[in-house]
Amino acid sequence: MAVVIVAVKLMSINQSFAVAMHSMCVIAVSAPQSVSAVYIGEQISVHPVVVRRALGRLVEAELLSSYPGSKGGYALTVPAKKISLHDVFRSMQDSGAFGSKHGMPKASCHEGILVEDVLTDIYNQVDDALTKVLKRVSLADVIKRALANA
Repeated sequence: MAVVIVAVKLMSINQSFAVAMHSMCVIAVSAPQSVSAVYIGEQISVHPVVVRRALGRLVEAELLSSYPGSKGGYALTVPAKKISLHDVFRSMQDSGAFGSKHGMPKASCHEGILVEDVLTDIYNQVDDALTKVLKRVSLADVIKRALANA
């Protein structure tokens, strides 16, 4: 059961992070012009409601600015080279990939409590490793690598 919970949690994190990263890339490439959630959704084949949800979190994290109105949209608040993948990743969740105990089975036996402690330690190590990797890569790096492969 714990494996299923972890897999579902990772899929959710992975999906929201992917939508956020694709959206950020569209916005960065379109700079200095702001772009709408509808335009981004068309570019990345994701429903605008899903895009808006991700963009809202990126605005809350102050990675994006939003401009209302028919000519409004979204724009980066800082240059792409100053936005790390960790910044984007962190904005999409409340804690690390495994940091939250939400969804962890309730242990009522001694062995279950010990397993929970071990898993928490492992999850924290995974979070630390993921954070190190994501902090080393900027949004500009992703765009540069993607364009080099085009």
